[in-house]
This record gives sequence, C-alpha cells and structure tokens, in this order.
Amino acid sequence: TPLLVPDDSHSTFQEFNRDLTVGSTLPFQVVGQASVFANTSIGIVNLVNIPFNASTELSGLQSLANPAPTITALQVVAGTPTELTMAITVVIVNPSSISLSAGDVILDLMYKGVRLGTVTMPNLAIVPGANTVQASSSIDPSASPEGLELLTLYTSGAGADVSIVGTPSSTAVESLSLAFGALNIGSQMPGLESKLLAGASLVVLDTTLVNGMAETVVTVNNPFEPPMSILSIDTQITYDGVSLGTVVSTFDSPPVIPGLGQGAITASLAMNTDPHDLITLIRSQAVKNGMNTDAFDGLLALQAGGNPPSSLFDGFNVADFVTKAMSGLAVDIVMTTTVKVGEYQVTMPYTQTGVPTATDQTILKLIPIVGTPIAQLLVERSILAFDSIKILQPGETNFMTDISGAITETGPLDAQIMFPNPVTISYEGKAIGSMMMPTVNAIANKGAALDLKDVAFTITDLPAFTEFNIFALNNPKFEWTISTSGLVVNAMGAALPGVTMTKTVTLDGFNKLEGLEISSYIINSIDDGGLHMVISASLANPSTIGMTIPLSIFNTQFHGTVLGPAVAEGLTLVPHGTSSFAMNATIASGNGDLRPLLTGIFQNAVGGVPTPLDAQGMGAPGVSWLDAAIKSLLLQTSLPPLADPPIESVTIDGMSMDFTCETCVWAPTSESTITAKTNLPFANGAPIVQLSQNVEILDQDGQVVGTLDTPYAPAVATGNTVTATTPPAPLVIADGSHEIYSKFIGDLNAATTYELGLRGTANSVLDLGVLGQIEVKGIKLDVRTSLDGLQGLKRADFLLLMFIDIELKPGFISTGAMVNLYNPSKLTLTLGDLMLRAGRNDTAAGYVGLNEMENLRLVPGDNHIITTVHIDGTPGGAGQEVINNLGVGDTLLSIIAMDGSSKNPALDAGLKTLHTFTVLPMLGNSNYSAKPYGRNWKVKVLPTTVDDGIIEVTNTISNPYYSQAISVLGFPETDSYPNSLIVSDPNGWPEMTLAKFVKEDFIFDLAPNQSTVMTFRMKLNANTKLPQAEQFLEIAKTKGLLVTVSLYPTIGFAGREPLGLDWGSYDVYPGATDTMLEFGSDFDMILDYYKKKQLLVQPAAANATTPTVTPTVSPTTTMEEPIITATTTFITPPVKETEVPSPPAPSPPAPSTSPIVSP
Repeated sequence: TPLLVPDDSHSTFQEFNRDLTVGSTLPFQVVGQASVFANTSIGIVNLVNIPFNASTELSGLQSLANPAPTITALQVVAGTPTELTMAITVVIVNPSSISLSAGDVILDLMYKGVRLGTVTMPNLAIVPGANTVQASSSIDPSASPEGLELLTLYTSGAGADVSIVGTPSSTAVESLSLAFGALNIGSQMPGLESKLLAGASLVVLDTTLVNGMAETVVTVNNPFEPPMSILSIDTQITYDGVSLGTVVSTFDSPPVIPGLGQGAITASLAMNTDPHDLITLIRSQAVKNGMNTDAFDGLLALQAGGNPPSSLFDGFNVADFVTKAMSGLAVDIVMTTTVKVGEYQVTMPYTQTGVPTATDQTILKLIPIVGTPIAQLLVERSILAFDSIKILQPGETNFMTDISGAITETGPLDAQIMFPNPVTISYEGKAIGSMMMPTVNAIANKGAALDLKDVAFTITDLPAFTEFNIFALNNPKFEWTISTSGLVVNAMGAALPGVTMTKTVTLDGFNKLEGLEISSYIINSIDDGGLHMVISASLANPSTIGMTIPLSIFNTQFHGTVLGPAVAEGLTLVPHGTSSFAMNATIASGNGDLRPLLTGIFQNAVGGVPTPLDAQGMGAPGVSWLDAAIKSLLLQTSLPPLADPPIESVTIDGMSMDFTCETCVWAPTSESTITAKTNLPFANGAPIVQLSQNVEILDQDGQVVGTLDTPYAPAVATGNTVTATTPPAPLVIADGSHEIYSKFIGDLNAATTYELGLRGTANSVLDLGVLGQIEVKGIKLDVRTSLDGLQGLKRADFLLLMFIDIELKPGFISTGAMVNLYNPSKLTLTLGDLMLRAGRNDTAAGYVGLNEMENLRLVPGDNHIITTVHIDGTPGGAGQEVINNLGVGDTLLSIIAMDGSSKNPALDAGLKTLHTFTVLPMLGNSNYSAKPYGRNWKVKVLPTTVDDGIIEVTNTISNPYYSQAISVLGFPETDSYPNSLIVSDPNGWPEMTLAKFVKEDFIFDLAPNQSTVMTFRMKLNANTKLPQAEQFLEIAKTKGLLVTVSLYPTIGFAGREPLGLDWGSYDVYPGATDTMLEFGSDFDMILDYYKKKQLLVQPAAANATTPTVTPTVSPTTTMEEPIITATTTFITPPVKETEVPSPPAPSPPAPSTSPIVSP
C-alpha cells in the first residue's frame, strides 16, 4: 500500500527516515478511521468508519553499523592513469524489520579522516538480516600519504580500519537524502592473503669474486587483475641482520607481470663478498638445517694453517656441504618499487621477511677463498696409476694415445684437475716424450678414473724411446716418472691455480708376447709363389701398453726350416687383454722341397695333432723404433689340428652293384659316385685330385655288412665338397656277416629311405701346385648317410604285349611283354636272370606260373624291360583261368620272389621281400610308346618300275619300344609271311597284295624314342592281272585306296636273343579304316609294268639302260647300337594261309594250335 506524504510534510518525512536509519527504535502515532466486516452467527456485521488514534514504534537500522559491515573480498580490477578500481564484497547486517530499496548509492571511502575515494553500491536493496552487497571503489592512493599507507598495508597483508561515509547526495531518492547523509560506517579492510614476492634465486657469476656482482632472479606474484609493470626497484637484502647485497635497477624494458599471475625479474646483485660474512652465512645456514659443521670447521682450520686429523674429512664433500647448507635460505627484503597497475603508476615501499631464496651449484664459486693451499696438499698426497695406455697411429716422432687409469687418495674434496702445460714422461732418468693431458675430474675420497681419448704423445728423444720399447717388449715390468707444473685444480667450485705434480708409476711389460695362439687357418690360393693362407690368431698381451701396428712381418719356421713370411696388417695389442687378428702367410716355393714338411703339417691337421711353429720378427716398416722392437721378438706358437671332423658328411650320388660275376656271391662288385663334404682348410675347395677309401659298410643298426677297399680314383673338388667315382671293387662280406648282408639287401629292397654307415679311413692326394703333390693318409671317416630304397619295386607298369608262344617252355603258354619297372633309388643293380613266381594271389591255389627276366639290369628311374610270363596251362588251374581271361580283359598278376629266384644265393636270400604286380592285358590291346609307322604310305613310281617292278614307299618310322634301342634285322627267309602292303576297296572290293618289302632295305637301327622319315623299295606283285590292276587304279583315282600293312620284322634288343614281332596294321592300328596309300600322277605308270609283264606292250629299246635302284634311306639320327648276340634265334612268325593277313582270334590259342600266336 503506498504511503502518501503531503507536500508540506516532505521535510518531516525526511527527518523520519533519517531517525529511522540511525536510531535503534522510532515511536510514532497512527490516527485514522477503519471499517470492519465481521461474519457472526447472526450474520454479517458491517462496522464502517470507526475512528482510531494509536501509539506504536519501529526498529531502526542503527546506521547499518550494528554489527559493523564485513568486507569479505577486495580485488583491484582496473587501473587508469588517475585511479585504481576495486571490486568489494561486503556483508551488511540490517538489524531492523524494515526492507529498504534505495537505488544506486555512492558513499565516501575514508582512512584516518582523509577521503581517498568513493564506494558505489549499485541498486542497493537490503532486507532484515545479513545482506551480501557487491560494491566498487575508486581511489587514488598516490594523492595522499594516507592513501599510500593504506595501499602499503593492503599489499603487505596487514589490513586497515576504514570508514564508509554518506552524503546528502549519496542517493537520488530525495526522501532518503538525510538518512544516507547521516551514515558513517566503520569496517576492517583486509590485506592481501598472498605475498608479492614468491621467491628469489641467487646465481654466483665467474666474475663475482672479482667485481662483487652476482645475479638474482625474483619471482613476483601479481594479486591484481590488471597486469603489473615493474619500472624500478631499490632493494636491501639481509640475513639475520647481515647485509647480503643490494639490487638497484631501473628497467628500460619493464618486466610485465600478468594479472593474477606470476613473473620473474632478473637483476644484478651487488653482493657482499666479505669472506667472514660469507662463511658466517654458510655456517649459520648449516646450523639452521641441523648439519654437522665439524668438517667445515676443520676445513677452515686447514685454511688457517691448522692440522686437523685426516679422519675428520672422511666422507666430507665441501661442495655438498655448501649446497645443503644453502638449501632453505630465506632472506629479508626491504624495497621501494615503482609499478604500474594497469595504467595507474605508483611508487610504494614494500617489506617482506623470510623470502625463500634458492641457490644452485654456482654458490660453490665462493669456495676458492680457502681452497688453493688445500689443493696442493691433496695433489701431493694423491696416487697416480695407469691401467692401460693405447698407442694409436704410431709415427716416427709422435702418436696418439688412449689412457685408462686412476688418480686415487685425492682427499675429501671433489676436484677438477687441469693440465695447462705438457706432462713429461721419463725412463731411466731420460725424458723420452711428453703429452698434453686433458682435464681430470676427481671425486672426493674416491679420486678420478682416467678415460682419456686421443691424447697426443710427442717423442722427445728417439734413441732413448727406442731403447725403452725394446726393453718393454721383452720384459715383465718397467717404470716411468710423470711430472708437470702449473696445474689448476677446480675444487669447491673455484679454480685453484699454481699446483705442481711429480709421480713415479710402475707398468707391466710385454714379456715377449708369449700368449700367441693360432685358432684356425684357411688356404686361399696356390700359385707360382707358393701356398697362400690367412691365419686367424689371438694374442694375449700382458702389458699396460697396447698399440696398433700398421704392418708387422715375421718368418714362420717348422723344425728350423723357414716356410715363408707371415704379415699382419693393423695388428692391435690390447692392454692386459686378448685380441684377435689375421695374418697373411705364405709357404713359399723358393725354400726348397717342402713336401715332407707339408705332409707332416696336413697329417697333423687331420690326425688331431698340433704343429709347433716359430715366428721370428722381421720388422715393422715405416717406424724405426717399432721396427727395432719387432726385430727383437721371437714368437712361439702352433698350428692347431682341424676343429671339426675332416669329412663331415658323405652323400652317395649313385651306386652300382653287380651280383652276376663268379666271385660276387659274397663279394658283389660295387662302384659308386660319392660327394664328401670336407672341413679341410681350403677356401676354394681342397685340391684333392685323387681319393681312395678303406671303409666298413654298416647297416641301419650299426652292424658291419662288409668292407670296401677302393684304389685311388680321380676326384673333383668344388667348394668344400669333393666328388669321386670309385673304381669297381668288391664289397667283401665277412664270414660272420652273411645273414646281416642278406638282411641288408632285403631291407634296401623294401625301404623308402635306408640309412647306412661308413666307418674307416680315406686317403687323398693333394695337388699343391708348384709345391708338388702330397699324400695325406688315414683321414678318419665315420658318418651316417642315406640311400633311396627300392620300395619293393612296386611299380611294374605294363606297356606292350609283344608275343605269345606255346612252345617256348614245355607245359606253359609264354607271353612276352614290355613293362616299366620303376626304380625309385639311385642304385644301378646288375641282377642277371631272375625267375619269379606269378599268381593270382600269394596262395598255392593262386599259382599261375613263372615270371622270367633275362639279364636284368636296373638303373635309377624307368626301366623298360622285356619280361616273359610262363602260364601253367594245367586244366582247372589258376593258369588256365588266366589263359581264358586273355580274350576277355586284363589280368592282374602278383609277382613274388621264391627260393632260387637268383643263381646268386646271397641275392636270392635278399630278394625274399620282393613283391610286385604286373598286368597281362587283353589280347588285341596295343600300347606302343610311338606307332612304328604312320597311317599314310606315300608311293613313288620310278622310271625303272616298268622293267623291274620296283617302287618306293615313304613313311615315318619310329621306335615303339620306349627306352630300348633296337636293331631291325629284316624279316624271316620265307614267303609264308608276306611282308607287304595290301590294298582294298572301301566298298568291299577284295583285298589284293600291291607290293612286297625288299628284305635288304629293312635293316636299320633306331635309338630309344627315335623317329625318322625312311624310304623303302618294294616289289610289285607280278601275279596281279592287268584287269585287276586297272580296276584298283580306277578305284584309287575316285575313292582312294585303303592299305593293310603285313609286316613281321626280326628285332634285336640288348642283352637277349632277337625276337620276331608282328608290326601288322591289325596290331598297330587295330580297328582302323583310314590307313591309306598316298600317290601322285605317276601312279598310272604301274600299268606299264603289268602290260609289259603280260606282253601287252613292246619290249623296251635294246639300248635302254637299267635305272639305278634308289638306295635305302637310313635314319639320320645317331644311336647307340644294340648288343646282338652272335647266334640269333628267330621266333617263327605265325603261319598264314593266304597272302592276305587276317585279324587275330579274340581267344588265346589252344595247346594244339600253331606254335606261335600273334598278339
């Protein structure tokens, strides 16, 4: 409800508000009328305009000072060129029950009665109780001493009592002007909670002890939101009242501390370098840090000339002591600084105690005040020792060195020892050289480990240095004197100059280098100069001194005889260590006949015996002192035997065994090609030109099978292998090994891979070129190797049916076939004649007959052999069943060994495991590798045909018998088997013999799988009537002529008697209807022959000459001539009833039929 104040009562209302604001209570009268509407039991009662006049009171605001307002937060938020602006959070407690809204209120900020600025409370509204009010204040501290004082108190964190005073203009509400004008509120302005100085650090410079100037870095906190620029500082720094120094600096580029952030000021510090004050500072800090100062006090006593016990400094490190003592340093800072907060500049004093001050290792630079006399004392007490001295790049007057050693017992201080002047090295009182020593760092009570690289050594007296080297190379010990002056010792962080040093050291000599060991050698080449090898060796050097010798030369000697030079390049002698190196050695050809010595060396090598050698130094060209030392040296060593077995492994590349000779029963002739992997010391293959062996053959169980002693055979070496084919030699089976030998053959027959052993010795002849050939005997051999087994010769694939003969073996029907007996091994076996059992199965009831193989010789891989199966024709037996099946289908036969399969009893026993299979094909099947001839025969009529009836036919003739070479030996001397070409009409015209082959032309050889175009002479059939000739000639012109080939050549195969075989087209091209004659326009001329033959034409002119018969065309391809036995037995071809051959009967012949049945 609005309170309406009449115009004439405005001043009274202002006074009312003033009294209400400043007082605790305010009584007043309330006069007026009231209307009441009451709801009673008798109805609504209306009481209107009831007059009243009452006294009452209000609680006053008590100037908002009870309790006093609390400033909870104060922050400088801006700085202009004229004032600072602060954001203030104040809690005002309203003790009354009055809520007040006064709009924007502006009050004065007073300190010690002086107005510093204003406090603005925007849109002030307070309610009874506590009210948090956000206000802002703008002040100009620089305008008065009170303002600077208040700012100083604020920044130092002390705080101050301030007053907030109202004025009549504090509010724009007229009725409240007297009320706010009467306000005078006291409050406590808090100081900064954080320090302006976060910390400092002290850096002692290299020049501090000269000019007193050090460096400090002060870390400043900016508690204000605006950035703060540091324009100048004037600072006094003290510690326990003792001045440490001053910082006076005006910054051309003022450092800027970001608002509410942190930044660093780097400035020069005019340091108090008074020794007493510094020692006091260090010792006081040590005490504050709870440190034991006994050793530090003893160090001061040393500096003062005292002689404290040395045990006082055990484990003491002055640098560590000072570093720890100065940790936790806190100083007092009084300064005047000019800063800009934002854009507001002010110069104000500031004091802060206990400012954390960090020190680093540079504090150690203050130590030299007491250090130099102590440094000399420590150097004199120290011990110098060398563990190793490596001579690098040796020259005539200088070289480089790497030095390893130690300086020990250097006292209680860390020290860096510098050598500005050369160090002189003396031997036997003579200065032999000098070197520049790099800086050495010594650790307190530990000394310094010397690990110096590339130190230059200058030889100052060459004769004396040469004398020293000869002595050192041949003796166990020697002494050096090391001296220098002008040392600078860096200890306690300071350089301590003017120290001298003289030390005597004892070093180990080379003691004749007795530790030379040859680990291996490899022969790289042999030429006119001799045998050149690379020797790998190690050398144990007992000396402190090591060196790299660019080139050293020795003469090797064996039993007092010079073998040749040995040269080492870049030989490194490792101090107190062992080095590996290589020497290029030559056994020279100019040193006489060295073969006995070489034989001894190689015999020792393969026999496991070292070969003693001497090596006399011949010099080290290029450096006189080193050359003289090497010449004084005689080394003793030995060539080691081979580290690995001379023969590492043996591979049997191929092996042949002959079981057919008279003495081969228990001594089969063996011949093999072997490749041995050797470990002989030749880089490009041992020059083995001959190889022999005397070895025991061991079976897979390690039992001795037999002994093989082969004479020397030519050998070829390649790399680390040597290959030789041994001459035929008997594998002698010992009397007690017969069963082992038979089992060996059986296992080899059955195995896929068979492992055997070779144990014994090998002898070799080495060709050493200009040095001659030497024989090395008794090379041990004990290896296991493997052979591919025969796998039971399970693959016996039928290839071709060749003949059927009912009289070849009485009581049997014999079938000849070519089969491929595959040998999966690398063995070549000469087995001779074998007679095996054939059956439908392995039972007695399944017995079919015998399988015969003549002169069987198996080579690795395919073996196309002719085998004969003799079928027992006993009625009712399994053989008769096979005979009956020949015309129906193929028959699988089981072939197994039996007692007496071989005439060789040892082989017979070994073949008991042989079990293979073969197939008898159905009659009429042909499976030539190539057809013996092509389908088309080309006919040529010659000019002489009219007289002699000779024509020529041309065809491609091929060897159909796989890998067998053949000799075609013509055909039988009988007209019963017409070897002819028979023509017929495709439409059924009767067959007629056109011409017969001339026997003399049908003799030629064919290599395996060879094909060649051949031309043969043929004799026209003189019995052909002219009308018949005219008729087939007419058919030839219109339809073409089918041809049937009737051909029964006699063919020789290696190792057996010749066979008469059927090459008729019924067999070669069964069922074919397109075997044709090809002819040209001259074909008509054959009529002239028939006309003349039958006197239908005039005889030829008397002076006509008889044309020369065209010679037989032989194959142009060369071939190996098959072996034909001296006595040739022909299997008689089948008897033909007519000149026209007919196809074979589909069923096998009965015993009473003709002797031979064509397949």
